[in-house]
Order: sequence, then structure tokens, then C-alpha cells
Amino acid sequence: MVSQSRLLPELDAFASAHGLSVQGEASAGQFAAKGESGGRAATIAQGFILHPRGGGKIPHFRLTFEPYVRDVHWLLVPDATSRWVGAEVTHCTREDVPGWARFGDGLRAFAGEVKTHWQLKLGEQGRLYLEALACVSPRAWELAWSTLDGVWEAS
Repeated sequence: MVSQSRLLPELDAFASAHGLSVQGEASAGQFAAKGESGGRAATIAQGFILHPRGGGKIPHFRLTFEPYVRDVHWLLVPDATSRWVGAEVTHCTREDVPGWARFGDGLRAFAGEVKTHWQLKLGEQGRLYLEALACVSPRAWELAWSTLDGVWEAS
């Protein structure tokens, strides 16, 4: 985890650079920032969530852009890629995802920085988001932003 003395000035700088406002009290372990940027609503949040399978509290990071409404939805995780149309799920390759050539390098860099489970969802509930099961570094925030920006621009 990043030390508090270093994190908060970097959070303020990140939020300012991307047109976001930090919401409430921010600390090294928990924060949220929201705003409008590039014609979309953006939210970045880091903190702790309850593990859905009873694993207790776990660290969590998520960057979301919305609205991102598509007929086809995609899920990318470290070892798999899936495509959804309605209730039909098909496993596929990363190269099948529209715009992969544009955002793939950024996603690989993000994965290398966070070194934990992550997932990129394109279109679920009208959102585009990248999340990790960790409290991540300011470098990871920037990598997440550039990845989602690449997906957004490729759509």
C-alpha cells in the first residue's frame, strides 16, 4: 500500500488532471473521486469490499466510465476472455475484443503494476470498468485511465 503522506497529494493531482472531485474524506486506504471527463461520467474508488463468497473484507480498486451501452459485452480477466450477447456466453481470444490493439498494451501494463486479480468489463450494466483486488498505486490509476480511455476511443 502507498503511504498516506505520498498518496493524498497524488490523488488531488490525478483528480484535477482528469476533471474529477475527491468525495468526502480521503485516506491512504480509501477514497472516491467523481466527475465528467471526455463526454462521460468517471468514478475512481479505492477501499475495501466484502468478498462475495464470504472471504471477509478485501482491498478493492475500480475505475468506471459511463454510459457505455453496447449490444455485446466483454469480460477480460488475467487468464480468460468472454463475450456476452444476451444470456449467451462465448469464450474467445483477446484479439476478438474490438479495439484490443489500441488498449492491450495499457491493460498488460496495468496487470503488471497491480500483480493481483483484475478484470476489465465492457458494457456490463451500461458501464466500462477496470478493477483490481488491491489498493493500487497512483501509477496504476494512470494506467487504468489510459486503458479505459483506449477502449472508449476504440468503440
